[in-house]
Amino acid sequence: MNQNKKSFIIFELLLVVVISSIIIINTFISIKDIYLFSLNSQKIAIYKIDLLSSKLIIKRNIYKIKKLLKYQDKKLYFNNSLFLENVKNFIIEEKNNFITIKFLYKNHLYVKWVFKL
Repeated sequence: MNQNKKSFIIFELLLVVVISSIIIINTFISIKDIYLFSLNSQKIAIYKIDLLSSKLIIKRNIYKIKKLLKYQDKKLYFNNSLFLENVKNFIIEEKNNFITIKFLYKNHLYVKWVFKL
């Protein structure tokens, strides 16, 4: 009887260790996924802050923007200084007292700004 009791206790301990291991492994996987998601969200938030400040600078200089804003080698220059990097498909249009600026920023965000003259 004593031998059966000891083997049952060992089996219970082994079962507890296996279940605990499974829970801990799943917890680490979930924490890693949450961390990667928050890191990606942080990057996108930083990109949006960069774009918002860039939009404000453009808005203040909208009347001479065609002279000041230059696109070259996936970079946007403002008054011959680096303004934004990793810009693709840059288009600036002027129609009916509106200026439209469109581009893809860092392969993540499609940007379309419309300014009234």
